[in-house]
Formats: sequence, C-alpha cells, structure tokens
Amino acid sequence: MDLNAYIATFKGISGTGANLGELTVLLKRDFAISLEPGDFVSKGENSSIVTSVPVSADLWYLWNHVNGMTWIEKDEDPDLYMTERLAFFEDKLSGIKALKGLTTLEDVTRGLEVYSNDWQRLMAIQDGFGNWKNMAKAWFQLMVFELLFNGQVMRNNSEDVTPEDVVGYITFPVGQLGVMEVLSLVQESLSDDEDFEMQEDEIPNLEEPRLFPYFTDWILNKCYGRHLIESGYVVPEIEKDKYLFLAKSVVSETDYGRDVRPKMWARLWITRKDKFPVPGEFVGILCKALVVPPQCWWFQNSNPFLYAGNWFDTWDLTSGVVISKSSASHPTSSVACTEYLIRIHGRQIYVYSSDFLVYNVGQRVGVLKIFYVTSEPKETSFDHRDQAGQGDPYKTPTVSVDYVIIPISFYQEVL
Repeated sequence: MDLNAYIATFKGISGTGANLGELTVLLKRDFAISLEPGDFVSKGENSSIVTSVPVSADLWYLWNHVNGMTWIEKDEDPDLYMTERLAFFEDKLSGIKALKGLTTLEDVTRGLEVYSNDWQRLMAIQDGFGNWKNMAKAWFQLMVFELLFNGQVMRNNSEDVTPEDVVGYITFPVGQLGVMEVLSLVQESLSDDEDFEMQEDEIPNLEEPRLFPYFTDWILNKCYGRHLIESGYVVPEIEKDKYLFLAKSVVSETDYGRDVRPKMWARLWITRKDKFPVPGEFVGILCKALVVPPQCWWFQNSNPFLYAGNWFDTWDLTSGVVISKSSASHPTSSVACTEYLIRIHGRQIYVYSSDFLVYNVGQRVGVLKIFYVTSEPKETSFDHRDQAGQGDPYKTPTVSVDYVIIPISFYQEVL
C-alpha cells in the first residue's frame, strides 16, 4: 500500500492529506521512519531501503493446530502444564510464557452483539472483545520429530536433498515471518546447571496483556536460545532455506491430527555433529515479534513466547533430573539401595539405579526404558507417534521398575 497516496485521498481540510503524504515521504527518505505496520526501513549514508509485508499474513501464529500441552492427556490444564511440567520456563528462563492462541472464532467474538460498532465496548478490559485476553488458552504447537540410530531408516523423508550424516529432524508449522523478528531453539537441558542465568538483554518482556505490544526494553535480535532466524521480516524468501528448510515431506493429517495450511512445515535437520536433543528433555521454538505499532499483539503474556515444542525420547532411552534421594529396599529383591525421585517429562517418578554410582540432586541422569528393550534391534526411527503410543507413565509420584538409571552421559566427548 502507498501510504502517501492513501492519505492524500482523505483531504478533510484542503491540503491536509497532501501535506501528510509529503511528511511520510520525508520520514522514510531522511529519517528512516515508517508509519506502516510490517514495514522495515534501513537508513544508509546515501540511500534508504524500505520493505513491506502484508500484515494480515502475520497472524499465522495465532491459529492453533495440535496443542502440545494436551496431545497425550486431553484434559491437561494449560496453566498447570506451564507451571509444573515446564517449570524451567519460570524458574530459569525469566517467565517466558506459552503462546495464547485461537481455538475457535468464538474466542474473539464471544460477548459481542452482531454488527456491534461500539469501540469502547469492543476494547473494554472486562467486557466484549477485551475478554479475549482471558478466554484465549495458553497453547503451543506440537513439534514433530524423528530420530534414528545406526541401521534404522527414516519414515517421513522424501526430500530432494538431505544433508550428510543426518540422524533426524524437528518439524513445526510456520507461516510468513513478517513482523516475527527471531525464531530460536530452546533446550531444557541447557538450563539444568544451578548457576545458569539468562543474559540481561535476553530477558523476555513481561507485561500486562493488551491488544498492542509494548515498546519497552526492546533490543534488535536479542532473544534467548539458539537463533534459527534473525531479522525475519527482511530475510528474502530465497534465503530462508539456509536457516530453516521448508519440508516437502510433511507429516500426514492422519498422523499429526490436522492439516496446517495455510502454514508450511519448517524443518531443522539434526546431524551427528549436533549436541541436541538430549533424550528426555523438552525442546521448543521461541518467537520474538518485532514491536512495531500498530501491529496487533493479541494479548500475549511475553515477548518472546513459546510457539512450538515437544518432549524428545528414543525407543529405549530417556533422561530425568534428580529431585531427591533416600535409602530404601528394592521392591523386587528387597536389597538395600538408594531410591531416587527424578523428574521425567516434567513429572516425578521414583526409580532405582542399575549400578552403585552415586547420583546427586540436580543432576540429569540417563534412564533406560526396560519395557522397550528387545532382543531384535529396531529397524525404524523413533518419532512423536511412538512417544504417544508409550503413553504417559510418569504419574506423581509413583515407583516404577520399568525405568532404571544407567551410567551414561549423552554427547560425552570420548578421547
């Protein structure tokens, strides 16, 4: 849209529109300032660059497909999921919140009269449209993944080009980036260290939910996590596959639960050189939006916010963090041993060790799934559907002999 021409058509007072139009030209040319949402202006010594994206396409992140919080347990409380199972977002990552998205159009229109044009009612904090900030559920997209070991084959891969030494991938639905500035990868295991602390310029902006974003403490491209895309609003489409591969082989609607169109599947390859994911940890995608008024912020609770994620496992390996330990008798042999309370997938479970090593509180330990150990090696990869098939055995608290701590470290350097 040509803002100059648009304003010039609204000459309520003679010359007003023309003058405003000239002002927008001056702002762009001499001061590198734009008045249009979704615009980006870069001011150089001798020239300036103006790019624009259609703002309507930037609402892709609001529309939800498969809720990662309730995929296994349909009745899981989203708020409890974030405070209990994903407690590290609050405890370690300065309170980053999950996306608040749409489940139905009624989330927006509930409480409004048909054809209502009462703007004060529309924007009221406790009434009408303003209630969306209270009705919208905390929700993140389910991240699809596939991991394989030696001798296994991928199930969902028909790409023309696959990088060398690929051992898996993560895939999540994503739309046109537009006003999304940063997409980054966050891992639970990296925050395990007791001395872990976020950098000050990566701390999320937490404010009272409102329709339009806040412009406080914003620093260009500063966002916690491993950045997959920076300055996403100016990354040319032809360049984006250097950061995220737009997957041709998608997860079918039957397997995933819902078609993601008009979004696309973004794929990040995992190679043998990568030190992620750690089996048993939560891996997520953060979205940091560019706070360009008047872009609608839609009452998000944090910037960045958790957009997509999943717990990662393999067929027979996972991991957990030791919460406490005590002396006990083994339930099958009655031999005196140490009983460990560990947190797996955000739930607490009592388990025992396969050896006599001492594991400390706060330590992430490798865990073997005894019930999945078979004499014949698996021929296919492990993916999100297999994880669902295993169910959710980590009830709080329970004693299990189906899981046992084993003396392994993931991605340990071997000399």
